[in-house]
Amino acid sequence: MEWVKDKVIIELCPRIHEFNKLQSATGAVVCNIDKAEYLLDEIIGLAGEILSALKQSDYALQLNTDLREWKKAGLNTVPCFKRSLDSYEPPVDGGKTFYLATIITPNSHKEKGYWLECFLAQRKQPDVLLPIMSDLPHPQNVSQTMHLIASSSGFSVGHCLVFFPENVKTKNRVVKQHFAMFFFNKFHAIYQKDTLRRVESLLEFEGKSSHLLSAENCYAARSVWGYLHDYYHHCGPRPFNKNIHVKMNYWVGVLEEIKVDCQTIIRVQQQHYPWWREVTEFILFERLVRYPAQHDATSNFDAATGVLLFSWLKRRGHGISICDSSGKAIMDFEKCLTGLHALIKEIEGLEEIEDDATYKQEVESFVMKELEPGNLNDRYIIPDDYLIHDMNMKVNIPILFF
Repeated sequence: MEWVKDKVIIELCPRIHEFNKLQSATGAVVCNIDKAEYLLDEIIGLAGEILSALKQSDYALQLNTDLREWKKAGLNTVPCFKRSLDSYEPPVDGGKTFYLATIITPNSHKEKGYWLECFLAQRKQPDVLLPIMSDLPHPQNVSQTMHLIASSSGFSVGHCLVFFPENVKTKNRVVKQHFAMFFFNKFHAIYQKDTLRRVESLLEFEGKSSHLLSAENCYAARSVWGYLHDYYHHCGPRPFNKNIHVKMNYWVGVLEEIKVDCQTIIRVQQQHYPWWREVTEFILFERLVRYPAQHDATSNFDAATGVLLFSWLKRRGHGISICDSSGKAIMDFEKCLTGLHALIKEIEGLEEIEDDATYKQEVESFVMKELEPGNLNDRYIIPDDYLIHDMNMKVNIPILFF
């Protein structure tokens, strides 16, 4: 593994980063085609060595085909990694895996788009999940909790924790997930160095405990959140796996993410699963404080979930869940829980609408009661009820490197 890790870090990633400089956000190469072809040949060779060492032979064959087809069509064309995506099998628990493609890495340091990226990771499922999985058997569990070992900059710089099939560049839109990877070993640093700094500056919230977690326990607690979050994606009137065609809509997706996180909070509060206090804080602090601090908050999907949830709790959270103070926003935890119950009920009520077009229309109408439509590239306007926005954008957080 040390040989493979060194191969990725020392030889492969520098070539990928050079290749990125020649790409546009579509994945296509836009300058110096000769250099790009030379780099891609080296990348193909190195990826083949790595995949051979990891015994990912089927994926290696299809990846090689995808890369050579791209080169044959011209690197100035948009690539397609469908063959390799379809052939890819995620690792079993404890297994290691390598992946390479043009991939969107949300919330990384990069301009949003399809850039050539790679990662080496190991699947590690914490034992704490076993009784929860027994209590709530997942109807279609395709999620993997992972340790990121080495990667190109889309995953190694910034806050990107996820890798989904729909983030890989293919000619046709991906409408089915056969894996969903989460690099939860990155979360401890993100939470400690970013989220909690913002919380201390912006919120009054009594009895925090999540700040005391070790890196190992933070990984386990974040995995509890991840499992329950994904479990609830597969529940309700419109399960995500059966409605991905409509839930990829921006505003439908926003409500979907809010709903499953609210359901996760309610479940851990009721059942007192391991790390239930910490999981509750993770969700509230991440959604309400860190996600909306993205520089592109008015177009960023995750930011929209937090701004909408904050605004809803402030305006209609069944009592004053969140209110202003002389310096910080005050969060009343018990009233927040009451508000979350009510919000889940409203969102699931919308999901009872059977016609897809009507459903999307009603969702957008619901959202726009909290968020006014934006202009040009902005999806929405930050509402006045998001009390902490100006201060949040001024909190100084360093770029995180992994």
